[in-house]
Amino acid sequence: MTNVVPLSRAARGLVRKPSQNVSEGAPQSSSLSTGKTTSRKGASGQSHTLSSFPLIDCPDVEAGLFVLSGTDDTPVAIGGLTSLEPSENLATIRQGAAQLGASTVSVRAIADPHARLVTLWDLQAQAFGRVSAGTLINETGTSPQTMRNDAR
Repeated sequence: MTNVVPLSRAARGLVRKPSQNVSEGAPQSSSLSTGKTTSRKGASGQSHTLSSFPLIDCPDVEAGLFVLSGTDDTPVAIGGLTSLEPSENLATIRQGAAQLGASTVSVRAIADPHARLVTLWDLQAQAFGRVSAGTLINETGTSPQTMRNDAR
């Protein structure tokens, strides 16, 4: 099931000041600090810091976002995590990875829903050239969770 997040006017237009760091949110949780620190550039040119793990070693994840990658570090899916239960978010990551054959996950905890969505869209636009109103998009623009959530 896809979670729909109501968007403010600013989020719909991705309006922000050039100096505003939209990826700021909750600090990385302590369990995420054990991962390898990686950086991904978004379509805006901003660099986003994530913690990277082999899929089997990924810890429970608080609300935030994730990037699933294959063995060559090319993103195969980028999605948002909105559950209040970290173990449920981890299950979402593992389900998507199993369906897409991903072996690596990069995650970032971002508590603020607006910052999370803008960061998610920035990374999706860079990787796939489009964004999704749902919580997960892969390279075909389809959510593996619903197979009906086409990116627009």
